[in-house]
Amino acid sequence: MRTSIILFLKKEFEMAGLSWQAKKLCTVRLSRKIIPGLRSYSLGSLAQSLGVQIKNRHRAGGDAEATAIIFSKLLNRDKDGYISRSLKRNSGETILPPNLPKEEFDRLPAKPGVYYFLNARSHVIYVGKANNIKKRIAGHFTGDAREWNRSKIRNEIHHITYELTGNELIALIMESQEIRRLWPKYNMAQKFRVEEWGIYSYEDRTGYVRFSVNQVKRGSHPLIRFNTKGDAWNFLWEKVRAYDLCPKLSGLQLSKGLCFQYQIGDCKGACMGVESVKKYNKRAVKAIQSFREPGESVAIIGKGRSARENSVVLVEQGNFLGYGFVSKDISLQHFDDARNYVRTGAETSTVQNLINSYLMNPRDCEILVY
Repeated sequence: MRTSIILFLKKEFEMAGLSWQAKKLCTVRLSRKIIPGLRSYSLGSLAQSLGVQIKNRHRAGGDAEATAIIFSKLLNRDKDGYISRSLKRNSGETILPPNLPKEEFDRLPAKPGVYYFLNARSHVIYVGKANNIKKRIAGHFTGDAREWNRSKIRNEIHHITYELTGNELIALIMESQEIRRLWPKYNMAQKFRVEEWGIYSYEDRTGYVRFSVNQVKRGSHPLIRFNTKGDAWNFLWEKVRAYDLCPKLSGLQLSKGLCFQYQIGDCKGACMGVESVKKYNKRAVKAIQSFREPGESVAIIGKGRSARENSVVLVEQGNFLGYGFVSKDISLQHFDDARNYVRTGAETSTVQNLINSYLMNPRDCEILVY
């Protein structure tokens, strides 16, 4: 039964003061099992194959009547009990796209990785990442995922493939690079709109160099970018402490008058003009220069795809180099040792933001500095 018809009936019952929850069945999925071998399982093709005449084609009433007749014929032909099994709570049949074999869904792992939705010609139409691939994909097709239920993507999904990554960081990096490599039609939002947070500098009316953390807009030029606002704030706090900067002039405190750090002796009072513009700006400029200095060469070690291996993300002088997997028995004492186990990848602004964020907040990863 079509979603629009179910919503119409549900609304009518609500107006009558009745609560109605219907179990859903997909005539396309059922028809594939009960009547295998048809060229197409669209409503028109099914009706033609079963000798059902559709009156008022593409109108709610006509299509609903044809669907009901087709379903009654499927009931009569269902000698193997596919329909009754589909109605069971844990069958999964009611949420899956009509052209996706349930066997493929059942084989999906509950592990971190990147997954691909393929159409009838095995072309990738969507790339996603997840900490739990099976749970994430099931979530796309539940009743709460309205954008997926409305989208044509449901009917275009014929197969799902995946690649395990071991952890979230590599899944994020791989997803970003795969979207750029494949340009899937249903990843449009991710192609052109990626949330980034940047640290900006400017001079106020009295000449003091100030900082702010804001979302990156097209055409803006932040000093450094991060994947989350929290990671940008943490990075800026480190610079404030390292260069004796004022938290208030850095946008980290909004108090009136002197900042809290001045009151406890950790700020020289630029927020109230106690410290001269020249002395304060000298340290602020050094802080800005440190944003642009070559970073450290590090290896970010995380969980691997199995209990016997670790993942490795290499950063050379602050720039993303690549990722790979290495046996837990192998010691990565030198940077060149780790280089042998990674495949180089393209550094994009999205990937660099991820790296900056993970270096600030490793999230279950170990950082090896070379």
